[in-house]
This record gives sequence, structure tokens and C-alpha cells, in this order.
Amino acid sequence: MRLSSARVQTPPPSSSLGPPTPQQGGPGLRQLVAGLALLGSAPALAADAVPVPVALFGRLHFPLLHFPLALLFVVLFLEVALRSREELRQEVTGRLLGLCAGFAVVTVLAGLAYAVGEEFNGASADTFFWHRALGIVVAVVSVLLVLVRRSARLARAYVPLLLLGVGSVSVAGHLGGELVHGQGFYTRPLRSEGERRANAGDEGPTFSYDDGDGVGDARQRYAEGPIPGKPDYRKDIQPIFRRSCVKCHGPEKRKSGLRLDEKRFALKGGESGPLALVPGDADKSLIFTMAGKPPDDEDIMPSKGKLLSLSEIETLKRWIDQGAPWPDPTP
Repeated sequence: MRLSSARVQTPPPSSSLGPPTPQQGGPGLRQLVAGLALLGSAPALAADAVPVPVALFGRLHFPLLHFPLALLFVVLFLEVALRSREELRQEVTGRLLGLCAGFAVVTVLAGLAYAVGEEFNGASADTFFWHRALGIVVAVVSVLLVLVRRSARLARAYVPLLLLGVGSVSVAGHLGGELVHGQGFYTRPLRSEGERRANAGDEGPTFSYDDGDGVGDARQRYAEGPIPGKPDYRKDIQPIFRRSCVKCHGPEKRKSGLRLDEKRFALKGGESGPLALVPGDADKSLIFTMAGKPPDDEDIMPSKGKLLSLSEIETLKRWIDQGAPWPDPTP
């Protein structure tokens, strides 16, 4: 298939998806260099404290990211669907690519601003690295697409760049979903209930969740056990989180915006801010104070099922007061 145009003096190279007709005007090399320089300077924000304007701007990453993702696919579709209507194809895809480039650059900058207040460790750090790298690739490719469609010399690069952009935005979107919802997010519906619980965190024992229906059953506590002098996260704390917390504060359900299945989410906190887990101060950590409330308090956690044993509450307190050592997840 070949998309030709009467406006081109020399025929475009043969391709399954032909390059666009070069047009006059539009952004030049100087504007492109300025845009790339802006992208390159954005990661420097990570070295500074997070001012309120930067934090607010970072939140725009989530509503904006859908535009470059969708627009690149729409452009690819229209390049094929409108191949017999040259003028309409040129006008529509040109406008869409301009929008895509603008949204892509702003989305990347907003994402970099948002990442200033985030902490990524272990496997999450690798996922974030590639998500960020591919996001920047999408922004650069989007700007280049606007440029090459206006140059006869660069017309041959249009199709490879468009395919690169579509592929990069697909993988970047997948990795973004993994960062927000946890590893294996897209394949989670295919797993059994037991597998989903087992993958809520790192390797370790799993427990069933007791959904007591009656008030009496809901106020029962788990059996008492030993209180370690120096609690270990994997051995002493993670089993408590998995059994009594992750069902409501995990990747599938995040009550009050809080997740306790990963370190970075626990430290970030939920609707109350970074107060869920305050390393070194259990009395300021909501996961301890809420679990330690009187049994008849309506705010006690967990809100359903058996309550933590007194020994588990004390273990949780010691762990937090000792700095809440939480090993990074392994890749």
C-alpha cells in the first residue's frame, strides 16, 4: 500500500504505510531542540524538596497520560483508513500529531514532577526506570513526527517513528499500570483467589481472612503468641499485614487510599497523608493506633473479622519504634 500526494514532486518510498506529504511551515529545528532541552532538564526536580506547585502539577500526569496514548493509535488508524483521501488524511493526522506532541511533553514533565515525592525500590525501581525512559521516548518521538511530516528529506522516517511511538506508549502504559496497581496487575484476573493472595507481597506464608458476620465474632482476637525483641518484617509483620490488612488496603482494594502491600505505598500513606506508618514513632502511626483501639471502638482496625492479638499489636509497636525496617522487594 502506498499513500501518495499530488503535492509531492517525487514519489514517496514504497511502504505498507506511506509517509505523509511534506508541508511548509510548522515547528523547526530550534523549537525541537528547545523542547528536548526542556525534557532533559526535568529530572533535576528530583533533587529538590517538593513544593506545592510541583506536587499539584505532578497530579496532572494521570488525567493527561491518556491523550498521547490514544492519539498515537488514532493517527496510526487514520493513516490506513484515510489512505484514499489524501487531503483529509493530511489535515486530520497533522492536527492530531500536534496535539499528541503537546500532551506528551506536558505528561512527561508532570510525571517527572510527581515522581519527586515517590520512592521506588527493588523491582519497582526497575519498572519506574523503564516507564520513565519510554515516556520520554514517546514525547521525543511525538515531537519528531510533527517535524518529519514537514520535511521531504525526513519523510522516510515517518512510518518507523510512528510505529516506535505506538509501541513505546503501549509498553509505557503497561509499566505504569504495574507501578500503580502492583506487579502482575494485568494478569491478576486470570489467577485464583489463593494465587492473588500469595502474590500480594513477597514470598512468605499466607493466611485466610476471617469475615466474621456477627458482632461477637468480629470482636474476637487471634491467639496470643510470643513477642519478639526485634521484630523481623518478613517473619513477624508481613503475615499480619497479609492476613488482616491487605484485603482492604492492597492492590485490589484501597480503602482510604492506603495500601500496605508495598513499602513505598505504606510510607506514602492514604487520605490522611504520610501518617499510616511513621518509622520510629508507633504512637503517630495509624496502623498501630487504629489496631490498638478498644474492641468496642467503631474505628478499630480491622473493621471486620478477628482483631489482632495483643501480642501482635505489641510486635507491631516494637517494629515501628525500631524504625520499621522493611526490606525492598526483590526483582
